[in-house]
Amino acid sequence: MNQIIIEIGKKVRKIRISLGFTQEQLAALSGLSNDYLSRLELGKESPKVETLCRICEALKVEIVELFLKDTVEPTNLDEFPHQE
Repeated sequence: MNQIIIEIGKKVRKIRISLGFTQEQLAALSGLSNDYLSRLELGKESPKVETLCRICEALKVEIVELFLKDTVEPTNLDEFPHQE
C-alpha cells in the first residue's frame, strides 16, 4: 500500500486512542463498519475523502490533521544551493 495511506491509518488510530475511543465506538460514530475501520488503521484500505471527513467529524478534528507530521523536521539547508 502507499506510504501516505499507511500514515493516515496510523494517524487515525493515534487520534482515536488519544481521545479514548475504541474502534467500535469510532465505527459507530462515523457510520463505518468496525472491520473497515480496522483495515484503514492498518493501512490496508484507501479511503475516499468523504470517508475521511466522516471520521474527522466523529473525532472532532480537521481533516488536515490526518496529513500533518507529528514533529517538524528541520530542513537541511546544506542541500540547497547557496546564493552569493
